[in-house]
Amino acid sequence: LAGLLPAAVLAATCPGATVRSTLRRMLPLLVGAIAILCWLAATPRYVALAEFSFLGRPLWGSLVAQVSAVPVGLGLLVQPQRLSIDYGIALPATGHDPLFLSGLLLFAAAAAGIAWCLWMRRARATAVGLALWLAALLPTQSFVPKLDALSNRPLALALAGLLVAATPLLAAVLQRAREVSRHGGAMRTWATVAPGAAAFALVAMLAAATTQRSTLFDSELRLWQDAAMKSRSNARPHLQYALLLARAGRD
Repeated sequence: LAGLLPAAVLAATCPGATVRSTLRRMLPLLVGAIAILCWLAATPRYVALAEFSFLGRPLWGSLVAQVSAVPVGLGLLVQPQRLSIDYGIALPATGHDPLFLSGLLLFAAAAAGIAWCLWMRRARATAVGLALWLAALLPTQSFVPKLDALSNRPLALALAGLLVAATPLLAAVLQRAREVSRHGGAMRTWATVAPGAAAFALVAMLAAATTQRSTLFDSELRLWQDAAMKSRSNARPHLQYALLLARAGRD
């Protein structure tokens, strides 16, 4: 279901695409999506999950918190040391909060970026990446109420969309570097070596951070200790950490 929007953008950005050809390409996917929705509606377990979600929480308060969690999640991309298995970040409950308005602006900017790419017939990868980003966050970061407004799973899938969307910009930078390198000399060597060196350094840093983070999952105690240390307003990780300490004989 989440793939419908990126697939539609792919179909709409094909060379010579028209509204009719786009709909024709999308028809099999739309039929499949309808079949999936019918299957979900006919499965008691999914119906029970939907009732638990929609009947158990106020819709407006949940929507505000989940939209507000989007800019917070984007901030985690540049602050990986704040990643946690169970966040305790206080999120707003009113629609005039700047964090909520920032989340709405991000959704609107992504939609506008897709529309601009479709209209101008340019930056196809950017349009597809923004569509994947939106599809990963909608509807789980909007109108479907969740127990935890901020969680890592939708943000991880959305990150793939951001990376795809950034590829045209990266390509433009590399193309500019090639043009500069034509002047020869030291500048040519720098323009040739610098992108590869920067990519290697970035991958090495991210690999080291990922390895360090993954070691926490070897121990339940360390994992929940990490979550409790990063949580000021969420009691759940503190309770879980206390229970694990008690089981380890550390009353």
